[in-house]
Amino acid sequence: IKRQNREFQTITISKILDTFTSKPYGWYQAAIMCIIASLYKKKFIDIFESSTPLSRNDVYTALTNNRKFANTIIKPATVVDEKVLKLSKEILAELLPEGKFSSNSAREIYEEAKSGIEKLIKDLEDYKRVPYPFAESFEEPINTLSKVNIGFDDFFIRLKELEDELLDMKEDMLDPMLEFMRGNKFQIYKDIDEFVKDNKTNLYHIANVKKNDLLALLKDREPFKGRKILDANNSFKLVKEEVDRLIKDTRIKAKEKIETIITELQSDENFKEVPIQERYKIIRPLQNIQEEIEKSSSIDFINQLVSNEKLTAYKMDGFERMEELIPQKVADENRMYKRRVSIQELIPKNIRKIESIEDAKRYIKELENNLLKEIEDGKQIII
Repeated sequence: IKRQNREFQTITISKILDTFTSKPYGWYQAAIMCIIASLYKKKFIDIFESSTPLSRNDVYTALTNNRKFANTIIKPATVVDEKVLKLSKEILAELLPEGKFSSNSAREIYEEAKSGIEKLIKDLEDYKRVPYPFAESFEEPINTLSKVNIGFDDFFIRLKELEDELLDMKEDMLDPMLEFMRGNKFQIYKDIDEFVKDNKTNLYHIANVKKNDLLALLKDREPFKGRKILDANNSFKLVKEEVDRLIKDTRIKAKEKIETIITELQSDENFKEVPIQERYKIIRPLQNIQEEIEKSSSIDFINQLVSNEKLTAYKMDGFERMEELIPQKVADENRMYKRRVSIQELIPKNIRKIESIEDAKRYIKELENNLLKEIEDGKQIII
């Protein structure tokens, strides 16, 4: 193997078998395989598939599968200078603290490092798929680690050359990133993101400047650095408390407005003419609106449900339903109820804006005429 390697010959298992099963040797294949395995175990040779060094399990597979013989390459074990190996172990212990680099075998150190680096790159690639602005930041450590995710022959030299770059990257980027993604900070970030998305319009209703901390965090390309996430979490608690309180207050006021309409309808002189078993048809639609208010967390939506136009419409619908439910016989005997009209229908439609005293007088006069006409017709005006 050494002689062929010095002559720059590619040594495969197939080539060794061809040599030693023939004359003058005539060895059995099993004996040859055992010698190769022994040389590998004693660290005299390294075994590769193409340019990739094989692990112990992969070597076993290569030596017991004749379809792999032609592509399985054998080389004399690369000798790494003791000082270089010692320095490499120190670098790797700092770069990959979860690894075990106590062996004095360059091959075993390489295999452990290769496994740790590839796992780290895979984790970072997975993190890079998160749908947040900071995802692209993972590209930098991936690129740096990929520089030493190489074959055995050049690994230790490259590791020494890139020592400062690797360890600076670990301290500045990798450690904060892994702490962020593997701890509870990423969950805090997701909670803030979800809160901002769910309360996009609600945030316009609060003046607390702390909300800007949340918006800034979600735009930050490096939220994992420093105290950014911790400071944002403190702001998040304050802002969430204020938004929740405002939503609760808005719900209470909106439900009170609906309750006022319910009371007004129930107090109307015609309500008692509606059969008791039918009265829920007047009140239930308004109670449904109260339930809708209770389920909603949108301040704008709740306010829309109780706008002046909506409240007037709810009242008009209630009165109309009331008149429909009064039995015809009762209606014929007692014409107590009045026809009703909403004031919204009486507002002058031809006047779009008021810019002068004359405009104001004309608007008031026209509204007055509309009101008096409906009163003269015996109608009740709902405002």
